[in-house]
Amino acid sequence: MVLSLCLVLWGCTTQPITERLVEPVAERGEYGERGEYGVERLQQEFRVRVDERVNASIYFPLSSRGERTEGPLAVVVQGGLVAEDRYAWIASHLATRGFVSVLVEHRTELALLEAHNSIGVLDAMKRDDELSRFVQRRGVVVGHSLGAVTAARLWVDNPEYFSSLVLLAGIPAGSDDFASREVVGSDERIVSIAGSQDGRIDVASVEEGIVQMREGDVPVYGFEVMGMNHMQWTTGITASELENDFEASISDEEALERGRVMLDVALDDLIVGGELPLLEMSNWAEGVAQIGEGQ
Repeated sequence: MVLSLCLVLWGCTTQPITERLVEPVAERGEYGERGEYGVERLQQEFRVRVDERVNASIYFPLSSRGERTEGPLAVVVQGGLVAEDRYAWIASHLATRGFVSVLVEHRTELALLEAHNSIGVLDAMKRDDELSRFVQRRGVVVGHSLGAVTAARLWVDNPEYFSSLVLLAGIPAGSDDFASREVVGSDERIVSIAGSQDGRIDVASVEEGIVQMREGDVPVYGFEVMGMNHMQWTTGITASELENDFEASISDEEALERGRVMLDVALDDLIVGGELPLLEMSNWAEGVAQIGEGQ
């Protein structure tokens, strides 16, 4: 009887869990290294529809006084059939550099089928008295593999939340109309990053996606990480996942390091302002080359 009542009224919800993951430090590191902020993770259930709730992890940057700090958003969208917590390294890293990072549950582990979850969580945060101040600054949506398709759609449809889009080993859907996307500010950009050893999506396909995205008015930058394969954007890689991928010529640790550098140079100006670091080749990670020409 009690269980039935909970299912009808959605009165039984999990209690929020807060955990401090990283302590603040005095100075931010170079690109690819942690920032000066500590990180506090909030795991909470959010209502994304009248009859649907999902879990999300919010990674807050912590000041030197241990207080949650407002910053631009960074929503990370998981790849197909890959648990969202395997991208916690991105969310946590960006939080150390000042982003309010959000990882949202997709019960099917196919974000494309539940694309409303991410915006539903942001909308729910906006309605919450304690969390609303953390969704005031537009930021970035990052998607890996099949999650890149979802991220691209979220970016096109939600300029009120996202100024930037980062695709990791992925491309947008062919039906996405980038020319229709409203340009809100001068800080908008798209960055597409692929691995030279990617066995699931080749660099030529990524370049075609870049051409498509350049039909809009926002600058698009493409980069290739030499030696990196498809699954090295995640942690906890299994042997079965590598069966459909090429063999990487760099270690998993080195791949993540290069990935962190490129994420930082793609997004750092959203935190500190000034010129976009991506325009300076000297900022790129070792073993990174540009895909295509110009922007």
